Amino acid sequence: MIAMVKNSKKWMGHTVLVTMLLALLIVSCSNPYQKEISTVTKLQQDVEECEQLLEGLDAVQVREMIDEYGKVMAVIKEKYIADSTVDQRFGRMANLYKGVKRSRGFEAGKENLLKEIAFTKTQLENLRDDLENEDITNSDTAALYLEMETTSVNEIKIVAEKLHSNFETLMSVQDTVYPYMQSIVDSLNKIR
Repeated sequence: MIAMVKNSKKWMGHTVLVTMLLALLIVSCSNPYQKEISTVTKLQQDVEECEQLLEGLDAVQVREMIDEYGKVMAVIKEKYIADSTVDQRFGRMANLYKGVKRSRGFEAGKENLLKEIAFTKTQLENLRDDLENEDITNSDTAALYLEMETTSVNEIKIVAEKLHSNFETLMSVQDTVYPYMQSIVDSLNKIR
């Protein structure tokens, strides 16, 4: 019986030693960049969300609004008599309608941002691969790359939100102001 207890103590001692060695092996073999990899994954999700946000913005519709704005304003400039009394509502609506004119760079802005998104997606994928494969040996270098990509993604998010906000404003103007301005044009066309 005593021999059995001694053997079981030896066996337990070996088990503890083997368990500690396995734990050390697992810890030493785990990727030191797990936190950074998680951050890259989150950045990739953010970029995907921005891309989806942009895909919902119809640049053709904005271009058509700009073309229609030019036609409406040309008639108003041609047929509006300077000494005509203009009601305050027309003045407010005309000022709101001018926002359409300022959206001329919308399509180019959207296309440029989509190109930036494609580039950033590639950069993030490369960074993730380098971190997973431990190709980056210096943690300061990994932190620098991560900081640069975080800055890029934050800039993309800001521009995407701005484009989305501008698009929503344009749609609101199109729904509320355009019918009023078109009725003014129709009236001017009937009079003159």
